Amino acid sequence: MISDWKNDLIEPDKAMETLDDPEDMIFATLYALYERNLRAYNAVDFDDLIVLPTKILRENRELRDKWQNRIRYLLVDEYQDTNTAQYEMIKYLVGPQGRFTVVGDDDQSIYAWRGAKPENMALLKEDFPKLKIVMLEQNYRSTTRILTSANAVITNNEHLFEKKLWSDKGQGEKIRIINCRNDDDESERVAKEIVTHKLRFGNEWEQYAVLYRSNFQARMLEAQLRQLQVPYKLSGGQSFFARSEIKDIMGYLRLILNPEDDSAFLRIINTPKRGMGPATLEKLGLFSQEHSISLLASCTHAGSRMFYRRRPMVR
Repeated sequence: MISDWKNDLIEPDKAMETLDDPEDMIFATLYALYERNLRAYNAVDFDDLIVLPTKILRENRELRDKWQNRIRYLLVDEYQDTNTAQYEMIKYLVGPQGRFTVVGDDDQSIYAWRGAKPENMALLKEDFPKLKIVMLEQNYRSTTRILTSANAVITNNEHLFEKKLWSDKGQGEKIRIINCRNDDDESERVAKEIVTHKLRFGNEWEQYAVLYRSNFQARMLEAQLRQLQVPYKLSGGQSFFARSEIKDIMGYLRLILNPEDDSAFLRIINTPKRGMGPATLEKLGLFSQEHSISLLASCTHAGSRMFYRRRPMVR
């Protein structure tokens, strides 16, 4: 809910004004507290990477003119998955000239749950009436049978733009639809299909690949492949250095090497817990900015004692 408000460029106070439901009011209150905590840590979240620049472009005419003069042509891919903030940013960047190209397919919009609005494609006709629509209906990768099936599925959609996909790759093999009881059953079926196919045609293991949508599916696939003694190599997955405990250790080492590293300081200041809450960190950040010193130096500065009381050491 907070992400939706941000993507719609709605500030916490505005969110409060538009709500009547008590439960929604709780979320609006949390939204305000969440923003305060972000400021305390001098941090931004994923949505802020688009929202904050959009607000700056909206409010700063000089900066907006600068970027409009700098960007002669703009290309935006996957346009059906843009949200309100992204749409507004594009408008501010291209300006009244409207020299830009967008590529998108309203039938491939799958991110409405995180704020994507395929109707942004229809808004282009209103905001930029001179834009030309080019339909790219030929598919260079799939066979006719695949595209016929895809056309049958998307026929049920509410279309913003009508299209008919086609291919010159031939009819292609028949489509198999396999129903599985659960995730474990699905993984077992995939592993056994690979083993059966290899034994039947004498292929090498390296000729097989399994594509999965989300990383959490890898664990079950690995278990089944191990059980059938199928050698495999996992591509991607979590890096060793992406683990939380490794990041904490690296934060300490970075701060030892460079006491001016504020991001490393914020990473480790409460690891383990030291009772430094958002209010204290917010004051500490303001103090460091005012005196042009690092956060670590601010902790030991004489003037910082007014808001930071050292706890007695337990022996």
